[in-house]
Amino acid sequence: MAMQTRILGRIGLELGVIGLGTEQLPTDRKNMDAVIDLAVSEGVNYIETIGPSICKYREKLILTLIL
Repeated sequence: MAMQTRILGRIGLELGVIGLGTEQLPTDRKNMDAVIDLAVSEGVNYIETIGPSICKYREKLILTLIL
């Protein structure tokens, strides 16, 4: 089953209906990489994170930051 998506406003970004927040994820790189790899493989393209674990998916992801 493919991830359902929605179009974001007038800018036309296509976002998956499920995103990934990373505040409570494990901080070690190996586990963080595994969680992000799994999420992307399941169709998640909206991630609240910053860091090296997302580098290989830079062209596929829409990132958000909490200030």
